Amino acid sequence: MRQYCTPHLSLADPLPPVLPPAPVHADLGTGDIATRLADESLAALWGTSGAAAEEFPASPEVVRKAVALGRQMLDPLALLAALCGE
Repeated sequence: MRQYCTPHLSLADPLPPVLPPAPVHADLGTGDIATRLADESLAALWGTSGAAAEEFPASPEVVRKAVALGRQMLDPLALLAALCGE
């Protein structure tokens, strides 16, 4: 019987990859416009959060999600910290 367990990791150890890395730039036929693929799960969580509704009260959820995606591209840890701070 195979055992699936993660060996003990310390904070100094690099984390093993969960998913294969996404391409940084995808060829989507956009010419000179750079594109990036991103996971939108954190952006979706922030877009529905109270902090997002407070910061952008007149904007629909899709706009708040787009703002979160942009912020995630600039600083992913800051977006995660904003979610954990609620």
